[in-house]
Amino acid sequence: MKTISLGACGLFLFLTACPPSEPKGDATSAKAESSTKPQKSSQPATAKSAASAAPTAAASTAPAAAASAAAAPADGAEDFEAFLTGEPPAAANLKPGVLTGVNWEYKLQAPEGWKSNMINGGEYLAFSADQSAVYMTRGIGGAKGSCDMVGKRSTAAPMKGKNVAPAGEPKVVAVGKNKFPALAGRCTAELDGEPGEIIWFDMDADSDHVLVMMSLKKSASPQVRDEARGLLRSMSHSKGKPGYKLP
Repeated sequence: MKTISLGACGLFLFLTACPPSEPKGDATSAKAESSTKPQKSSQPATAKSAASAAPTAAASTAPAAAASAAAAPADGAEDFEAFLTGEPPAAANLKPGVLTGVNWEYKLQAPEGWKSNMINGGEYLAFSADQSAVYMTRGIGGAKGSCDMVGKRSTAAPMKGKNVAPAGEPKVVAVGKNKFPALAGRCTAELDGEPGEIIWFDMDADSDHVLVMMSLKKSASPQVRDEARGLLRSMSHSKGKPGYKLP
């Protein structure tokens, strides 16, 4: 953030049946001995080797496939709790902190290169140079955060959210390096005509709720996502008692 998706490997098994080399010695003795002993076919051994190798190949590729599926959700979506929790990434290149808010106050750091300004007497707006990530705060009084509320408060430019819909159940998480509790969730959305998502959380201070939203277009680069993640993780309360409690 200026201060927020988951190689293929192939396993080739080459099975070569090599006949044993004949020992050097008396050719007549070897011929006589071979005529008295039944000859073993190399075909069953080859088939057995192939049969035993097939389960090995399946077993070795299955964990890799499972790990890949876990790292990259089918829809390419961000995990909102993982996005919000922890230290800001070093790649976020965050600027010094900004104090914002009116009845409530909080601090945040926007990434280098993001444009930002105060709106509506204390609410805050910031966005990446290509506007693939947009951060907005909105005071929502005594209401609680939800995708329904996000749909109502994300329509302004440059976010331009439309067709906002819930994606999973909201829950209270520890936000950022300061680990303050907030009700958080994720919504799918159309963002200025492009598919994307909005990660949000409700920062309740003394029963006065602030809706924090970060929109991410599907086209947002890994660098922009790191910057968005860093901005959200940099936030902290500076005034007011958090109303939510961690489970």
